[in-house]
Amino acid sequence: MPWCAVPGCSNYKKAAEEGVIFHTLPSTDLPRCKLWLAAIKNDRYPVTTPAGKYTNIRVCSQHFVQGDYKRDMRADLLGERPRRQLSETAVPSVFPFPVRQKQKRRKPTPKSAQEKRSRAEDIPECSTAPVTSSPLKDVDTSYSCEVTVESYDESIRPETGSSDSSSGSDSEDEGDPDGWRGSKTIVYDKHIMQLFKLCQRCGRAILEWDVSQMGAQMRIKWSCYNGHSGTWKSCPDLGKMPEIDMLVAGSTLFTGGTYIQLEEWSKTLNLNMICHSTFYEIQRAYLHPAIDEMYKLQQNILMAQVYLKQLDDGDEAKGIKLCGEACTDSPGYSAKYSTYTFMLNGSKKILQSHLVQVKKNTRSFVMEAVGFERGLQEILKSGLSVDLLTTDRSPFIRKMMLQQFPWIKHKLDVWHISKGVHKNVWAKARKRDYLETFHSLLVKYAPKCQMFDYQGMQQRTHLAILDHNENTLHRRARKHTGELKLTRVYCRRPKQRVLRKVIETKTSLFREKLMQEVIRMRRGSRVKCEDPSGSPHKPSPPADIVLIPKPPKAETT
Repeated sequence: MPWCAVPGCSNYKKAAEEGVIFHTLPSTDLPRCKLWLAAIKNDRYPVTTPAGKYTNIRVCSQHFVQGDYKRDMRADLLGERPRRQLSETAVPSVFPFPVRQKQKRRKPTPKSAQEKRSRAEDIPECSTAPVTSSPLKDVDTSYSCEVTVESYDESIRPETGSSDSSSGSDSEDEGDPDGWRGSKTIVYDKHIMQLFKLCQRCGRAILEWDVSQMGAQMRIKWSCYNGHSGTWKSCPDLGKMPEIDMLVAGSTLFTGGTYIQLEEWSKTLNLNMICHSTFYEIQRAYLHPAIDEMYKLQQNILMAQVYLKQLDDGDEAKGIKLCGEACTDSPGYSAKYSTYTFMLNGSKKILQSHLVQVKKNTRSFVMEAVGFERGLQEILKSGLSVDLLTTDRSPFIRKMMLQQFPWIKHKLDVWHISKGVHKNVWAKARKRDYLETFHSLLVKYAPKCQMFDYQGMQQRTHLAILDHNENTLHRRARKHTGELKLTRVYCRRPKQRVLRKVIETKTSLFREKLMQEVIRMRRGSRVKCEDPSGSPHKPSPPADIVLIPKPPKAETT
């Protein structure tokens, strides 16, 4: 359960009843993080707190005013409950709770030797017989002393109980939706087994243990000489599935990786990892639906923002300005997939994309025109009007614009024209081609050297769009004093070092949101990984792109 870092605030108890939400520190804006820490006045988190601990600090919504939140345009259009998202300048300012001050411990006053001697005489004498390992019921408890000891970490203690008991920490971690955010460490197996030499309940030696692996999770069943036993797990479970399996599969796909890369890395490190069937089951049942849901939500919000901007500017009839281009998974006439992308000229964000498979057409070079037509039709059906569209010099698209969309102004991209004009003009035009930048990002998530099915290719394209739209406009990095950061680089033409601006580091908040959605789907039991019909995915087109049917093996030469 998250808790508010403001001293004296306990609104985590009212989170479910009154709709109190918790905000994390704006880690991408370090000067504003220091303002937050200075405002909450928590001795545990001073202003000098390192940025690595910002993820553990949360402030509830009771400490912000209404003007600190952004307007939810999507909720206003659809009549839904607005999402409370803080603005870029929000700082907590409401503190109805008194700040608790630390109380200094007083040193005990020294006592005289006579007082110490008198207290020692009142203590009864204890037997000096050696302590045996007899059961506790045989011990004489007529004289007992109450001793206070420091509490120790219960997370490393194996749970004790009957032989069929399981780890008691699983239920607690499973109830915490933010438990997966905790820090994780790769530990040697032999070092883990050193913790299972003695029973932490009675201190006797552990008689036997059984070590097993379930995916990336390690399980140890143990029992000692006095009959105490239990089961220890290296991570909690999510509906009879290790939570680490979900996190490994999600982090691999959300960063553009594949199972082949994960398998090679884990084998080189000799690390226990999930098998390929588990990876693809999790991908089909949870990861792809989570990506698709987040992509659709982002595109609806982006279209709503564009429509509202047209209403505010009074240019609803004028329309928007777009640029489009296609990207295939392999060059030449052997391409299987083609992704046509439409980008807004102003904000440089991806408005729409359409994936086409060659099986639906006779030739691979026709896929660009098919993707262009379907993508543009979806934009027009959404209620947006297009005023200007810039594309490459494809003859199919130019003919389609003249016949089907004559009311839209059509222009050709200067980068494609400049390739045959002059080398310097081509270099200048290439610097401004943001679509080419997106295509290089798309190759990261969907490498051309590997083949994917239709759903895999589509969701990897959506991942590239989510990454691109989040990091479209990079702001210049600043120091903690507010000054711009500059770096010295060597320039070849003047043959000297020059100053260049430093751009802020890319963010990946969409991956954290996707991981939250995957954990929520698994906890809610909305989809079962073992049930093939439980995944809300579309049927994939046939993978075979050959037009001639496959003959029997006996007739094949």
